[in-house]
Amino acid sequence: MNTWSKWHNIDNFASIDKKPGVYKIRLAYSGKRHPVSISRLLGKDKDGLLSIGNSINLRKRIGEFCRVAKDMTSFLKHSAGDRLFLIRICAHSSSNTFFNDKIIQFSFLMLQNKVEAEEVEEKLLKYYFKKYGELPPLNSSMPDKHVKLWDEILLNP
Repeated sequence: MNTWSKWHNIDNFASIDKKPGVYKIRLAYSGKRHPVSISRLLGKDKDGLLSIGNSINLRKRIGEFCRVAKDMTSFLKHSAGDRLFLIRICAHSSSNTFFNDKIIQFSFLMLQNKVEAEEVEEKLLKYYFKKYGELPPLNSSMPDKHVKLWDEILLNP
């Protein structure tokens, strides 16, 4: 598969192949199924991206995120999912209704191997950072394996 999958609700990860790839997780309105705009330092992310990641087994990794994000019963299985779990618990405990009309969705791109998945994730995160001045809200660190990639990204419009 050389193109991104359609957006799936977090309940629908069992049909994903156990192959390497990258994934995006977004926040969308439940009735309309379009993304929630998220204010970022340098502008609004109209795609509503919460996280960008990679895995050698997309089904397992997306499943770990989905179980944490959906069940809100336990964490420590997926770093971005853990952060979302804690955010939702905080919102619930303070009677914040932000998540009431929202759903979490994912899209993925299957790739050939772990190295390719890591490289594509790194490029996606660096382009996101260039555009918005920060990472997606649930990503905690920038992969910095290819310093030359920064030159390429920063010099290209």
